[in-house]
Amino acid sequence: GYAAPPRNDLISQSRRAPEWQDASKRGTRRFACQRVLSAQEFLYSARNSVLSNKRAYLNAVVAIYQALGGGWRSDRSGRG
Repeated sequence: GYAAPPRNDLISQSRRAPEWQDASKRGTRRFACQRVLSAQEFLYSARNSVLSNKRAYLNAVVAIYQALGGGWRSDRSGRG
């Protein structure tokens, strides 16, 4: 049949309950931190993609401008 745990075990376990609750909270915080870091990683990756696309777009605009005969002078005086 069922044997109840000794009274001393129950008392010691009840005293450790706050430790278990703290460990549970730490685990929840750790999980939340991992989710935040994962979201930040996704955000930075998306920002990097946006910047790469913007750079490619601007390079294409410059290439079209140059292909149509546009350009700029290599010296700052305007003569060259």
